[in-house]
Amino acid sequence: MEGRILERAGFNPGVRYERTIDAQNRFIELRICDTGNLVVSERKSKNMPIIEINNRAIAPVTDGAEELRIDAAQNVIRISVESLTRKQREREERFHSEIAEGRITKGTVCSGIGMSTLALSDAFTVSGLIAQQKWVVDREGKYNQIAWDNNPAVTDATTIFTASLEQIEPELLGPVSVLNASLPCTGFSVSGRSKNKIAHPEEHATDATAVFGFMKIVEGVNPSIIVSENVKPAQTSATYTLIKSYLYVLGYNVFEVNLDNEQSGCFQKRPRYWFVAVSKGLGSIDLNNVPKFAREYGELRELMDDVPADSPAWSQNQYLKDKAIRDKEAGKYFQRNLINESTTEFGTINRTYARKQSTPPMWQREDGMERLLTANEIARSMACPESLVDGCSQTRAIEGLGQGVDMNQCRGIGLAIVRDIIRGTGNVIAEAVTDVASVAADALGGLVQPANNIPETGDENASVGQLSMFS
Repeated sequence: MEGRILERAGFNPGVRYERTIDAQNRFIELRICDTGNLVVSERKSKNMPIIEINNRAIAPVTDGAEELRIDAAQNVIRISVESLTRKQREREERFHSEIAEGRITKGTVCSGIGMSTLALSDAFTVSGLIAQQKWVVDREGKYNQIAWDNNPAVTDATTIFTASLEQIEPELLGPVSVLNASLPCTGFSVSGRSKNKIAHPEEHATDATAVFGFMKIVEGVNPSIIVSENVKPAQTSATYTLIKSYLYVLGYNVFEVNLDNEQSGCFQKRPRYWFVAVSKGLGSIDLNNVPKFAREYGELRELMDDVPADSPAWSQNQYLKDKAIRDKEAGKYFQRNLINESTTEFGTINRTYARKQSTPPMWQREDGMERLLTANEIARSMACPESLVDGCSQTRAIEGLGQGVDMNQCRGIGLAIVRDIIRGTGNVIAEAVTDVASVAADALGGLVQPANNIPETGDENASVGQLSMFS
């Protein structure tokens, strides 16, 4: 260390100083004093003060860090690890400590009814870890209420925040090892941009700025792993390009994949873009080999509810039939998606499905009568426990499911994290974790049945009074 920074702090050639090395708090302090046992040297060729500290002395503080921070004030200089490197070290040490204890902490933003929250917990739990959901954040209190009532991953130890990402204060959340996020997708989807009459996702009136809240949370809670899900067009958007670039600056490597029901085995085709950001010191993850799940249902008849023929759910939907004719005559490319008991898969169910739109899947009988899929049928098509929407109206349940995830995609991501990251930590507990690549489909096959088969981690009767709400 040499130059004007030393002069400005009073460390001129010949000045005596003492050196304190605090390995626990990871800093080295140089302080001028008459009785100091060290003396500032001089580089003759440049007439500059110089202080040399050998590698052995500094190693307990730096631990191999490539960049250091130097704070200089009058008569004192403090040397410590640069903040981004320090935060990387902190999150990785926390991660290793948790895995050694057989547990892993999680937090979710834009959580909805908690489908991805539960799916990740399933993957970690079946692999032998205790999944601790520290907190969830969603701007819709009605979805938080469903998660509180029905989601076994949300326990009495989980804090629930009703707030937008821009509103939430990261210091309220607390650090977690895994951060799970599904940023609002409306601005990224083709239909959403068309409906909102915008050319770019960043023009969306209410959702565009969520990215700023998200990155503020990332910096605040300092997760070791970030799991992100969105519609496929998000991958190439300006928003996600900036997210990935900034995560690299913060010390993460980002791995990406697009998944659909070929991997998940689900009846509903719900293609999604996923990325997993892994702190650079924790290794890599192979998302080209996300564990696959066997098909549970071959034809639609296998997952259908018994809806009586005279139920008011059945309708002629003549206005939709007439609209289809008009659209065809007008040269529009909207086509109805009519399905029956022999159908082997159907397209994405969105959150407004209950409104009876033209293009989403609709069951049609031989006599031409039609009905929407029930919430339970939709849940089965997404490998979601039906109990997750217990006690909800059909409209509310469909909204929650329609903005959720194919749960086997998320379970597969979680299993890949266990396989590639957690088992690679070298901890005794990690070595004992199940070899998830070979047993994933069998072990989780039972978990997507009625939710009483899912390991519960909290009191289902916990008081709703513990909700932490923003008005």
